[in-house]
Amino acid sequence: MKSRYQGLRSFGTLALVIAWILLILGILAAIGTWLGLSSLATQLTGQRAGWAIFSALPGLFFAILAFIQFYIIGKVLHLLVDLDDTALDVQQKVQTPAATAAGASEAPADISGELKRQAKLIASNLEATQALQQQLSSIQGRIGAVAAPAAAAAPTRSSMTAEEVATVVAAVVVE
Repeated sequence: MKSRYQGLRSFGTLALVIAWILLILGILAAIGTWLGLSSLATQLTGQRAGWAIFSALPGLFFAILAFIQFYIIGKVLHLLVDLDDTALDVQQKVQTPAATAAGASEAPADISGELKRQAKLIASNLEATQALQQQLSSIQGRIGAVAAPAAAAAPTRSSMTAEEVATVVAAVVVE
């Protein structure tokens, strides 16, 4: 399917190309500045100027900043176009009927393997969560059933002894 925003993708690609061009030109300008000032200092004083390397830093700094700005703009434009494409694909998959009357048991052929994998993962997580909830409720019921007779037998005690706790835990683990 053709994207609705091919022009926006083109501007994103143009921004990426401009980013790389600015970085390369900035590095070349920084090297040129350094060599030029070094040569000028050598001609004027007859000695090499060690400080000339620092003359390249501002140009290099601005080249890197311009590269980062244009690179981010290009990538964001590509991201937005891809996001729109993905949203349209999902919208079309949701709007198409999941199963026809003739083949009610078949899944649509255009659903990708990743979506199927995610659906299986969600289903297995749901089943595991339900199983854990059932186990937790049965454990709570057993603890309440074992603790109630112990509390009735010894109303003066406020807590269970270590032996009673071990008995309750052993009963829960065995079942």
